[in-house]
Amino acid sequence: MKSLVFLAGLLLAFNAFTQPEARFELSGITAAEVEVWRFDFVQGDYVHLATIKAEGNGAGTFQDTFQEPVLYQFRLGPEQRVAVAVEKPGLFQLSQNETFELQSKSGAIADFGKTIQELSEHYFGELKVAYEDALEKQDMERLAALEKQKDELLIQFIQGMEAAVRNMGPSAEAYQALTYFDSHKNFGFLAEMAEAFEKQYPQAGMAKALKQRVERAALVQRGATAPGFTARDIASETVTLSGYHGSYVLVDFWASWCLACRAENPKLVTLYKKLHTRGFEILSISLDEAAEKWEQAIGKDQLSWRQVRDADGALAGLYMVSSLPANFLLDPDGRIVAKNVTADQLEVLLMELLN
Repeated sequence: MKSLVFLAGLLLAFNAFTQPEARFELSGITAAEVEVWRFDFVQGDYVHLATIKAEGNGAGTFQDTFQEPVLYQFRLGPEQRVAVAVEKPGLFQLSQNETFELQSKSGAIADFGKTIQELSEHYFGELKVAYEDALEKQDMERLAALEKQKDELLIQFIQGMEAAVRNMGPSAEAYQALTYFDSHKNFGFLAEMAEAFEKQYPQAGMAKALKQRVERAALVQRGATAPGFTARDIASETVTLSGYHGSYVLVDFWASWCLACRAENPKLVTLYKKLHTRGFEILSISLDEAAEKWEQAIGKDQLSWRQVRDADGALAGLYMVSSLPANFLLDPDGRIVAKNVTADQLEVLLMELLN
């Protein structure tokens, strides 16, 4: 019996000793301390792991048990952060010169923002110069042509983003890159990548998290029944989405600080006056944290329909809203028939639907 206990203890010790690790060696660090954070796929955010005290020569070390592909973030201050995608255990030598450099075959610096900047310059660099020139000369005909060209280039730009992620394959680096994709506009691509992640890493946290994101986004796609909710309006009266059944209703997410939202409001006011009696409603949901600014904007923009303030972002989260303006047009049965339309597009659509 004692020999069995001894062998079990020896096995545990051996497993602990041979547990695969991600080992980091830092050099040239300018900060006195470096915070190490690891991405938690369940929480959907980084969790603090440790604080490295940099030595006199700016060196430091950190190691962590490797269980699956994961993202680490090294924070040298509020504004200076670098993310590292670790795909398998190994040694990661991270140095800080003018920029951060990583020497490793087991991972990479996860900076898809840089890729987006490069793609943006490639597709829109010359267009931006031409647009500014036409704007200065007030050449409206040229501006209209450039606007059309921009729409065509935007398609190529998004295709370039997708190609860059496909080249990464299912990985922690690709997971980080996918956070730059809109759950509404890029739903098809996200679903494609979620399937690839699940196929290669069926038990990994990143695969499960991406699958859940796609499943949530599917609930607010065109044709789906919009998620119901109950809230309090500006008069502290109860508002339910189901109370709008029987009418076409625009669920409009906005905020007092959103300039694009405020620019659309006068058009929505005109459209509401024109079509309200024919069965068109609007329910505005503001993401303002300050009630005073919200109320002032409602008065200034003369918004006469019901107003809800989503200060904690619960409704925005329910509808996967990550940027403003955002809206959803629901039919009389509560199904989503359009998303993120301008007031001009909305008028054309409603004239067809109401007729």
